[in-house]
Amino acid sequence: MSEEERRLFEAQQVEQAELACKSSDAKAFFNLVVQSPAVRRRFTDDTVEYSELDAKGAGKTTLIPRAAYDRFPIRMVDFQWKSAQPLKRGDDDEHVLTELNLSQTNRIAVDWTRVHYRAPFEGEENLGTPYDLDGKRYAPDRPGHGTLLFVPLDGCWYLAADIRRTRR
Repeated sequence: MSEEERRLFEAQQVEQAELACKSSDAKAFFNLVVQSPAVRRRFTDDTVEYSELDAKGAGKTTLIPRAAYDRFPIRMVDFQWKSAQPLKRGDDDEHVLTELNLSQTNRIAVDWTRVHYRAPFEGEENLGTPYDLDGKRYAPDRPGHGTLLFVPLDGCWYLAADIRRTRR
């Protein structure tokens, strides 16, 4: 892909994200955020509140300027969501499951959890049954590995906080 084609493609992705905002389609918007670095750059607040918390909620919070924020935890690989930085270096089988919630105040909270898939496999396209990295079958009611918070601003949503949790 040439540089001009790449720029055009990125502009189209940003335009699609803007359309998702106009139609209040938080899920489509977040899908584009995961897929596109250009969308992430465009829809990140001036600063991102980055937190690393332990199981009791204690930890450290740092404000990271938009231009320096490079820690987005999810990436797309072959139409699958994976960890941008797996806990074990080189773990290409670490996937990410998400739960998106839109509040009455139009804020988006996306809880995400690292998983590995195992048998049983159901159907041709099925990856298998998700298990947490601690070997327990994935349960959405258990605390995940992080939360991404998007706030409404200028008719769209902007990434404002990236909260990471240590699970023990």
